[in-house]
Amino acid sequence: MPDSFDKLRKAVMTELARQRKAGPSDTPSRAKLLGDFLQACISNLKLSRADFAKKLDIERALADAILDGLLPDSEIDDDFLRDIAQAVEYEPNLLRVMLGRAITPSVREDNV
Repeated sequence: MPDSFDKLRKAVMTELARQRKAGPSDTPSRAKLLGDFLQACISNLKLSRADFAKKLDIERALADAILDGLLPDSEIDDDFLRDIAQAVEYEPNLLRVMLGRAITPSVREDNV
């Protein structure tokens, strides 16, 4: 676990350095857009950042990186994105669209 956390920390710090170097931009990054949306979701659900981390079974530092838009969207795979969507009670395809990804068909169970 410590190695994966160090790798994640390096990825976050690299992205943060890149954003600082790039300076202000009119268009927020997709990761920042997702983070802002997720912050609004957890606020609406009356969850704290710690609650969000606990629902996802991740460390608080990782949850903060996601919510602050510092975790590069390339580090969020579809399985993790699905878990995030479930934690904030939204359809995963909405989060995929925010990250500029293709949507996937939803699996529905019809009670026929």
